[in-house]
Amino acid sequence: MDHKMLVYALICFLIKSKMIEIEGVSQICRHEVLRIPHNKYGLSLVNEAKFLRQGFIIDGRYYLYNIFFDTTIGAATDDIPYTIKIINEEIPARKLFLRCDEKVALPADRMISTATADFQKYRGITVDFGDIERLVNKKEIIVHYNPDHLDKVVMIIKPDRDREGHSFYHIEVEELWNPDKARDSFVITNYVHSQYYPDKKVFNHVDFSVNQYSKTIFEEKFRDAVTDTEVPIDKYGDEHYKVWCVESDAIEISTWSKLVCATLDEPFRDLFIEMFSMKID
Repeated sequence: MDHKMLVYALICFLIKSKMIEIEGVSQICRHEVLRIPHNKYGLSLVNEAKFLRQGFIIDGRYYLYNIFFDTTIGAATDDIPYTIKIINEEIPARKLFLRCDEKVALPADRMISTATADFQKYRGITVDFGDIERLVNKKEIIVHYNPDHLDKVVMIIKPDRDREGHSFYHIEVEELWNPDKARDSFVITNYVHSQYYPDKKVFNHVDFSVNQYSKTIFEEKFRDAVTDTEVPIDKYGDEHYKVWCVESDAIEISTWSKLVCATLDEPFRDLFIEMFSMKID
């Protein structure tokens, strides 16, 4: 009998016996063991972490990035994900929070990297929010779609005031897949929320979450026919799972646009760019 085949069979048996099949965000949450301390969203402050391609080291432990975090690099020579590179280079005075799961962590001296050299080309854009106060005095919803694939990007802008009475805007960007592509009983979307202060022309908060919807609700949300379905296109998900958050007194508009582009899945980046009057860098 071939000993290699016996070893392969044993490995397959061990994987199958120990494997946990995850269906949806709620099951992920049940299996997580989050780092202490963490905030009410399950995120821990990681300003002192050393960031690598597939994970990060903090307090002597190596954590893999969350399954929903895009670890793609922006250039072949980069050694950290593009999202982390943007934050490190463009938001030096900040608080960065990430999801830290002890189930996918181990002592840093036992870490083994299997990162490859894959990278994507990201296009830069210049976004102009100069007239936002004149244009938006109540909730506004902007939808842009791809006529070939019927995917959509929805942006929701809502005016608000902070505790000190300063005016700001919640700006939410969500990718909506063509529901015909869904093969499960639920749909998961990428969602970026941020807070923009028009008097300073900066953001002070950007966070990334995934939203989960039942397929039926998502189909109605996607249709954007609230009169018929009673489900608006800006309906929040049945499950809301936060992955990262960055806070600072001065996050530039250009930095925000890069973070959104890096967080959206590939088909939605061009749709996001097309929402604005912009120039391509």
